[in-house]
Amino acid sequence: MLVPYVPPRLLRSKDAGCLSVPRIAKTTAGGRAFSYQAPKLWNSLPVNVRETDTVSVCKSRLKTYLFNLAFSD
Repeated sequence: MLVPYVPPRLLRSKDAGCLSVPRIAKTTAGGRAFSYQAPKLWNSLPVNVRETDTVSVCKSRLKTYLFNLAFSD
């Protein structure tokens, strides 16, 4: 369901750890599908969260990111 992003030509974003977001035919049902929402949310995370080596570090950085998002002025 999740496909790594592979650009058609050599780009700097090649090693950014992004996922390909599939095109959807219907915005109502297709926009809520896991195969559409998961890559979209993953790509919106900061690079330091996406490029972690372990699950525990990923959790910690994700928690910090979400707290900063929720409590920033």
